[in-house]
Amino acid sequence: MVFNNRLLTATRHLRTPRSVAYFALGLLAIGVATGCSEARPERVPISGVVLIDGQPMPDCYIQFVPSNGRASRGHTDSEGRFSLTCYEDQDGVLLGAQRVSVTAFKEINGETIQWNLPKKYMDHKTSNIRFEIDEPNDNLKIELTWDGDKPFVERNGVRVKNYRGGGQEVTE
Repeated sequence: MVFNNRLLTATRHLRTPRSVAYFALGLLAIGVATGCSEARPERVPISGVVLIDGQPMPDCYIQFVPSNGRASRGHTDSEGRFSLTCYEDQDGVLLGAQRVSVTAFKEINGETIQWNLPKKYMDHKTSNIRFEIDEPNDNLKIELTWDGDKPFVERNGVRVKNYRGGGQEVTE
């Protein structure tokens, strides 16, 4: 009850249009004073291409993970090109050391996944892809390799040797 009485007393002065206008201007001034300076860390635009054994890799997801701060993400187009986003569309990457993950897969059904890149690249801790970002770059190359392997299918985490769909497969 005490809170309600205080609230009623505080808002009692806002009964005229002029007092409401002054109150709104005061809130706006506080907002400008505290909210206009950008508190986000510096970022630089980064775009480039993902290659697998020298060929553009379409439809894959890229993530740049700094040692301290927010990760940046992107997706490749049909020609393997990407632009990275941290906070806002295509605003780039935080400055400094970045560990990178790249993932490309197709879910065939709830139990079956086709991996279009080696699984080691899907985790920034195991991909061994690193970049030092100190300036904008619009031609960054992420070069991946199958190391003699090729796209493969897993069903319930077990690699399928010859996937033909429709339940006809032979496991390794």
